Amino acid sequence: MLETARTILDIDESFHCIFIGPCLGKKGEASREGHDLIDAVLTFEELIAIFVAVDINLAAIELEEGDLFNDKGDSDMEREMLSSQKNLDELSNDAVNFCQNGGVGQAIFNKLKENFSDFEFDSNSVSGLSECKRMLEMVINYLCSDKEK
Repeated sequence: MLETARTILDIDESFHCIFIGPCLGKKGEASREGHDLIDAVLTFEELIAIFVAVDINLAAIELEEGDLFNDKGDSDMEREMLSSQKNLDELSNDAVNFCQNGGVGQAIFNKLKENFSDFEFDSNSVSGLSECKRMLEMVINYLCSDKEK
């Protein structure tokens, strides 16, 4: 997100950078590290709420000849992106759920089970920076106490 904003602002400093994505964590990243680069961060949920508030129904919008992504693939970029879009159905559940709470851990667990069917382990899922920090501190304390024995 930040690198993309830098690239955009290198082209023209008057541009405004708005990140739209699924992750609330980007709001924190923008305020901590990108306050001079990012003008706003919206989650998909917030964007949908805006559309609902102003009565925009994306499903009802009909694309016309010349519109970007009109499913005719008028340019190489559009053809490539439409081809990628059609392949989204082939994504694994792990790829789709990766950004959700516990998604990374579940993807790792599923891959380990796929490659090592007899492999067993316990895992914990945390959400947010403070919980991640707390969990890492617990792991460090455990590892340090194990070395003292």
